[in-house]
Amino acid sequence: GLNGRPLKPIERSGAPVALTKSDIRDAIDREVADDGEDRSKQVEASYASMTFPQVLPAYTQMLVDADDHLWVRPFPRGTGNLVSWSIFTPAGALVGEVAVPRHLEVFEIGRDYVLGRYMDPKEAIPEVRLYRLKRS
Repeated sequence: GLNGRPLKPIERSGAPVALTKSDIRDAIDREVADDGEDRSKQVEASYASMTFPQVLPAYTQMLVDADDHLWVRPFPRGTGNLVSWSIFTPAGALVGEVAVPRHLEVFEIGRDYVLGRYMDPKEAIPEVRLYRLKRS
């Protein structure tokens, strides 16, 4: 915490997920989509030289919103267009899930909006996007 004392851990049930060749291929495809096709050979070569872990990371990003809720983005799997963020209260209780576009890099979460940069996977042209957020 801000006072230096440990906080209660935030936990979510579930066993570790084994990394597959499909996960690696999806990661390569996402990186090429974000960086542009002209970098695909560099990305492929970079991944070919890596040593991979046996399990996927539990998350890829964490942000705190305007109400001090923690938003956690799980490691993306598959090729769907959406990824669900898990939302936890300051006390660590899971309060919900919010699906956002897979290629949205979230920068800020306000009380009634989500702001980020969307990178179209086909055009590789960045767009600033603002989504309305309705809390219940």
